[in-house]
Amino acid sequence: MIAFLVFAIQRKQIDENIHNQMLLKSSQIASMIISQQMSAGHKELKSDFLEEFGDKNSQFTLFDIDKKPIYGNLHWEYIQEGFVVKDNIAYLLNQGAYGHLGVEWILIKTDFSQKIDDLIFWIVIVALVCLVFLMIFGFILGKMFLKPMRDGVVYLDHFIKDITHELNTPISALMMSTNSLKTGVSEVKISRILKACKRIHFLYSNLTFLFLGEIRESKENIDLSALLKNRLEMFEEHFREKQITLQLQTIEKLIIFADKEALNQMVDNLLSNAIKYNLIGGVICLTLTEKSIKIQNSGKPIPKELFSSLKQRYKRGNHHIQGYGIGLDIINKVTQNYDWDFSISIQNNLNTFEIVF
Repeated sequence: MIAFLVFAIQRKQIDENIHNQMLLKSSQIASMIISQQMSAGHKELKSDFLEEFGDKNSQFTLFDIDKKPIYGNLHWEYIQEGFVVKDNIAYLLNQGAYGHLGVEWILIKTDFSQKIDDLIFWIVIVALVCLVFLMIFGFILGKMFLKPMRDGVVYLDHFIKDITHELNTPISALMMSTNSLKTGVSEVKISRILKACKRIHFLYSNLTFLFLGEIRESKENIDLSALLKNRLEMFEEHFREKQITLQLQTIEKLIIFADKEALNQMVDNLLSNAIKYNLIGGVICLTLTEKSIKIQNSGKPIPKELFSSLKQRYKRGNHHIQGYGIGLDIINKVTQNYDWDFSISIQNNLNTFEIVF
């Protein structure tokens, strides 16, 4: 837009300059004709004294009262009186000689196409130089503006790492203290304390997994069926609290060569997600085969357009239920690390999360 405006202004300036130059030339030619008749006493036009007005980009022709050319080779029929511009060619027609030496009309033609081409060329060059300068300036300015944000992310990352390390000590102490209170405190209180400890430990494990590095490589042969049953025991109180019915179908033994902590994270987040987004009195169907593990839960159906995006960190399908949007991201990271296929779908009106080994 700026380049266009500059071109428009400069083009108007060129037109005005050309107009003024043509008026000046017309006036000079008319003065010369009048002077030749009045001073020198010529009765006919002599072409030799007009040669000084010749120009490679400007031509002129003199017409008599009958519009017949006296001098020059321009045509009359396509010209109107005054100043006219057609396709970067300017025409000026006037009666400045007032009939002296038989000259009634003076027609001047000036081609200024080269000036327009030069103007466009320099505007393009200047525009490109300005664009490059703005890009460099924007890049430098962008880095300056983003530096505080980048530093903030680094500080936040360090803080999270520090706080996750600090959480481990009180969690361990709390769990040890809870176990020592079993002889003198009611089972209800012990149950509540254990539930809180398990929840804190679950959050701590997720934070550790997300912010303290990628999946470990201490792989071993793990019986996934036994691990699954063990993790179900950890969530027994959650099942009872929401009155959820568990339908379990599992094979007797399934050996997986993987990191045990990574499998724990995967299974825990599958169960936690199925419980959290379930209904009171709902159902969870858990199926383990030689090729896959599938967990299904009742509750509000997940929109199909969210099937892929829910695997991203902090992405949640239901903002009315408290959550952090990191569970499915952890599951996705584990499955990607072992080249397993993790999919989300709706089957039999149940939200379905399936991992194919």
